[in-house]
Amino acid sequence: MFAFGKWAESDLSQAGRARLQQIAAELLRGAAGIRDVQVIGHADRIGDDFANQRLSQRRADTVRNVLIAQGLPAAAISAQGRGELESITDCGASLSRPALVACLAPDRRVEIVANPA
Repeated sequence: MFAFGKWAESDLSQAGRARLQQIAAELLRGAAGIRDVQVIGHADRIGDDFANQRLSQRRADTVRNVLIAQGLPAAAISAQGRGELESITDCGASLSRPALVACLAPDRRVEIVANPA
């Protein structure tokens, strides 16, 4: 959803924006059966821990704001950044920087968890 080092709503990919609209619609349809929604931001391993934590929190906050703008109640949505702690990639250390940035793209993500009532 986000390019390398990006976090703002204006940085969302078109596919990411469309997917968030779909998710918001699904959550609104099932709102009676949902207690709360957690938005969890992640970053790749490039950069220092502090910067990655801050970046992942900003990504989570951005997605939370988009969901609220789509009509979900703000009080029901929390946002948490987890930095680079939950990597899902296995990229070699010998990759060039452009190849490493591309390989680590799946780590730059936001997860949305709807908890049932």
